[in-house]
Amino acid sequence: MTRERIVRALVDLLEKEEIDQVSMAALARAANVAERTIFRYFPTRADLVAAAGEWISTNIFRLIPSKVPEDLPRGFRDACALFDGHPRLARAIATSRVGRSARSEFRKQFIASSSEVIAPLMAGLDDREQRRAEAIVAYLDNVLAWHTLREEFGMSGSEVADTVQWALKLIFEDLRRRASAAHSSGED
Repeated sequence: MTRERIVRALVDLLEKEEIDQVSMAALARAANVAERTIFRYFPTRADLVAAAGEWISTNIFRLIPSKVPEDLPRGFRDACALFDGHPRLARAIATSRVGRSARSEFRKQFIASSSEVIAPLMAGLDDREQRRAEAIVAYLDNVLAWHTLREEFGMSGSEVADTVQWALKLIFEDLRRRASAAHSSGED
């Protein structure tokens, strides 16, 4: 319970402050524990941030399952709503070094899942084309896309979702066209 309280306190602080501005003393006060107690559970700041990232990925910005390619844009729209509900936390996860580290396991799971979902669209494409398709889908369906389009273009979360949905639709149509062409040329 103490470990959970420390992690929750860090997450709550990240809703208000940048990760680099959160001191161990402030975290100890917020969790109502001694600083040494934090270090007992988390020997390094990296351990603490990893635990917070795991908690965030499980409880706030969870992986939204997809079964077919059309699920990915809908899942991203749901994720944008979550990001909009916790914008400072989403920004911290997207832009800070420790945030990127904290979400790395989540991203590995997401990339594997989205690659599996779009695999039928890539039948007949060579490995290089498949890799490019997997990469751009994972790049677009990402908290970084939400953050960048909000910051650089002033879009709302809904507008970001519309934009990514449009891009993914074009990519999926192109993959279907390429796979069909590859299939047709294989029949000749």
